[in-house]
Amino acid sequence: MTAKRNLACGWMLGLMVCSASAQAAPTPTLCQPDETVWFSCRIGQAKTVSLCGTPQTLQYRFGTPQRVELQYPKVATNGFTSFSWGHYSRSQVDRIQIGFDNHGTTYAVFDYTEGKQRDAGVEVNATKQLHCTSAPQSQLGKLKDKLPCDEDSALNLGHCPAQ
Repeated sequence: MTAKRNLACGWMLGLMVCSASAQAAPTPTLCQPDETVWFSCRIGQAKTVSLCGTPQTLQYRFGTPQRVELQYPKVATNGFTSFSWGHYSRSQVDRIQIGFDNHGTTYAVFDYTEGKQRDAGVEVNATKQLHCTSAPQSQLGKLKDKLPCDEDSALNLGHCPAQ
């Protein structure tokens, strides 16, 4: 009886370890190893959206590791002047977005939490949201002190603190 019990326990332990490994897959990123991952998640089954940087650079990237379809700004050292933030919070609500305009198309990387619900991804022209299909890796709040406030963002309620 002990041998059967050990076999069953071994099988169950193996199943739990395999299951845990499958769930603990790393969040995909288009950032380089020497860059800070400010935000990254999978969009759909194959695409990734990432906001990457160093102390001197900030850059948005969208696509796959094999083919980055959009990289903004082209020169990453212009990043801190090319993006702006919007933020709103109240009890059990925290919404932050980092936005930019690329040739007349507006983008906003967002991370919204309301209660226990979280929604993150990228919004295009305030009409189309591409939602994360993997758990987002996000440090967007830490960019708030590094970027200008977006006076037009509804999240800021028409008010930006003096900078």
